[in-house]
Amino acid sequence: MKITIKKLLQGLIIGIVPSFVSLFIWNFKEVTYRMSAPWFISILTVATTIGLAIALKMWFIEQVDRRFNATKEAFETGLIWYIELLIIYYIVAIVIYNNPIYKFYPAIILLSIIIIISTTIGRIIDQRKQKICLESNQNKSHK
Repeated sequence: MKITIKKLLQGLIIGIVPSFVSLFIWNFKEVTYRMSAPWFISILTVATTIGLAIALKMWFIEQVDRRFNATKEAFETGLIWYIELLIIYYIVAIVIYNNPIYKFYPAIILLSIIIIISTTIGRIIDQRKQKICLESNQNKSHK
């Protein structure tokens, strides 16, 4: 349970960064972007990536020394973050900013990068652990 709460808090970081940035680039009076839609989406994508980098750094520090399948753990973490961000984006985009629902649909695809990137990092951790294990076994056999 404690680990799931950590994952949810890390996912919240991913969602807070773009939500905070959007406050500066959203025109609340006219209920629209302060710039063109592609610029708005691009800026929020960068902000989401920054939030993801912060959360992954926190997750990565915890995972390096653990002895389990990091790929599976990373996929599960990415999935939790994905669902959490869909909820946050829905609340921000539809409820707070009063956008029509069809403007939310691209987020479903865009946010899938969170699952892809976290799973890839988990796989890298597993490969690194395997390499360290092999090197350690080779060193022991040469002694």
